[in-house]
Amino acid sequence: MLWELEEFIKRRTAEYDFLKQDVKDGYHDSSEFINTARNEWIAMLDQEVRESMGIFESRQYEEFLKKYIMNVSSLIKKEKIKNVITGRMESPDMSLIEEFEQIIEAPAGSAERDVFRNNVISTIGAYALDHSKELVGGVVDYRLVFPEYMKKLEDHYFTQQKSQIRMLGDAIQFFGTEKEDRKSDHHKLATETIARMVSKFSYCESCAQQSILYLMKARY
Repeated sequence: MLWELEEFIKRRTAEYDFLKQDVKDGYHDSSEFINTARNEWIAMLDQEVRESMGIFESRQYEEFLKKYIMNVSSLIKKEKIKNVITGRMESPDMSLIEEFEQIIEAPAGSAERDVFRNNVISTIGAYALDHSKELVGGVVDYRLVFPEYMKKLEDHYFTQQKSQIRMLGDAIQFFGTEKEDRKSDHHKLATETIARMVSKFSYCESCAQQSILYLMKARY
């Protein structure tokens, strides 16, 4: 569809007045509109492929953020946290706190770090107060409060996952052909990924394969 729109613009510029208008401050820029739509689609496709591979789950990032906030809050209040598995009261998990702060590039200095942690908790309190009528069950959606942290978490793990995604791309090229090695890990990854794209996101098998190939070319 996007390619058809591009061809339409090329062929029909002389026929339609709305395609003849001068570009001004981003308005009437038909080519850029198509590029924006394509980039949004590629970003959505990238997320669906990674989820289908089992290496990207936004809930995992949300849970990491939630645990960080819970541990930092307890650290500031000098309280202990109940271990949901053992039921024991334990000290805040400093390794989790430090790992999270390193990923999102929080201030490293002791004083700056303490200010940062206090600001995190204060931000949640302010958000809850300002959006009290919107909160479901009084629960704060940390993704909405800290979208920049979610983005940094996603980018961090995205970098780590590139090699596995490229392995999928290599497997997809030969998927369903005589060159395909059905006993390889590559084949298993391709088979499982396509099956999840079909069941979870309603792709057809051929559409899933072609979409993955396009994603590899466009982004990797």
